[in-house]
Amino acid sequence: MRAVFWEGKPFHVSVKDTPVPTIQTPDDAIVRLTTAAICGSDLHTFHGKFGSPTPPWGMGHEGIGVVVEVGDAVSTIKVGDWVIVPDSPDDGHLNLTPPTDEQQGIFGFGPILGNLGGLQGTWIFFCVRIKLTREKAEYARCPFADKSLIPVSEKLAREQPLDLVLLSDIWPTAWTCLDFSGFQPGDSVAIFGAG
Repeated sequence: MRAVFWEGKPFHVSVKDTPVPTIQTPDDAIVRLTTAAICGSDLHTFHGKFGSPTPPWGMGHEGIGVVVEVGDAVSTIKVGDWVIVPDSPDDGHLNLTPPTDEQQGIFGFGPILGNLGGLQGTWIFFCVRIKLTREKAEYARCPFADKSLIPVSEKLAREQPLDLVLLSDIWPTAWTCLDFSGFQPGDSVAIFGAG
């Protein structure tokens, strides 16, 4: 499959062939990606300021798609389900200590952040660079599928993919910021987009 890779050179990404991911643990699912987005964090990487210090690694951590394979321990997610792929899988355990970078696991930031691979296809960055092509990222291995993947209707996924992909990271991040700020209904707030 083809995917976008960070190779350590600011303002440059590569489109490379990479193996299709496979089931590695019984709670994995493989998702065929249909839509991906670019987060401000991806732009930080593009500028050479964020991610694992050991390139190359696949970029991108916001996507939706169709489940094409599940591990033996996956019980609630089924082949054919349309799902939102959250930026960081939920292992379903209460961790009482802060996770290490390796434990955290976030798509698209390399070995020190879980080495989960990226969700972005060639069409994403080519569009940003004004070269339009329809080639997409193809597949992602999603650990802890039952706890992490968010099922959505096929109709909604096909009719409003750009709305849904925002639920993988952008919208929850914004909501978390408001929640941490102590914002209450009726309060006024100014939002500055810095991505």
